[in-house]
Amino acid sequence: MNAFSVIFKHEFWKRITSRVFIITTAIYVVLIVGGMNIVNFLMNNYLADTAQDASGASGAGMPAPSPDCTQEVMQMQTAQSAGDAGLGGMDSPAYFVALAVAVFVFMMIYMNGMPIATGVVEEKSGRVVEILLACVKPWQLMTGKILGIGATALIQAGAIIASVIVGIYTTGAGEMLNSFGLDIVPTVILGFLWFLVGFFTYVVFFAALASTVSRPEELNSAMTPITLFTIIPFYLGIYLLPFQPDAIYVKIMEYVPLFSPFIMPNAYALGSATLLENIISLAISIAALPFFFMLAAKIYEVSVLHSGSRLKLRKVFGEIRK
Repeated sequence: MNAFSVIFKHEFWKRITSRVFIITTAIYVVLIVGGMNIVNFLMNNYLADTAQDASGASGAGMPAPSPDCTQEVMQMQTAQSAGDAGLGGMDSPAYFVALAVAVFVFMMIYMNGMPIATGVVEEKSGRVVEILLACVKPWQLMTGKILGIGATALIQAGAIIASVIVGIYTTGAGEMLNSFGLDIVPTVILGFLWFLVGFFTYVVFFAALASTVSRPEELNSAMTPITLFTIIPFYLGIYLLPFQPDAIYVKIMEYVPLFSPFIMPNAYALGSATLLENIISLAISIAALPFFFMLAAKIYEVSVLHSGSRLKLRKVFGEIRK
């Protein structure tokens, strides 16, 4: 068994057997399935009350609409408000589906990226990294850590996606969303694929930037660049895209790897991007992954043995160019 496999298995079993990982995953599953059923229960009660009020009005000589008719009216009202507010609209089902996908991608990247960054700093502060680098190359150490935690992230994301699918089929939400023109199953699958691409796009930089500091208290400042590159496209995807879907800069961002994981799945949910356009953007992002990995590996290699104050990125790139 080589050292790379040892690092991978250590990171994988350390995280997947941790109490925090197990509890948080279970909480997510319960909240998703339970929350969808609660919303479905409240919606059915609302429809029943609406039908009852309408039947009371029929006693005064007015015809009572059927529950199906009531639901159709609600859909027409939602569609009208969506048209007034822009593509999807912030009060439309499409927008809330897009928001859920964006939050899922953002949450999973940060929940699994920060443990990688924290682990890198802990190894540096405890001088453990010096022992490890006597057995493996820097890029192998970084890759083993990323893939080990990435495997647990895949399991957690799979549990969340599975709970969403269970909630959809137990509540009948799929039929309701389809009635609004939403292809919920492809949207969920695309959300999962974009999570995978976005995860490996960003987490390599979590590890690389964390290697530039030696103390845990400096970690947050070191994460500023990658934080900006996740927060900015996240907010653009949920606040700009629904109202300017055809703007040229939005269309460009849909194909830029550091932006597309947050922009493209939202665009598909809102109906401004097709499945083919998502596949093309996915292909571009996947093709860019080796470049991001090599850049992050170079930063990690230059910085991981540095001790003392935070290593500035300008100095790091100067060392890389030598």
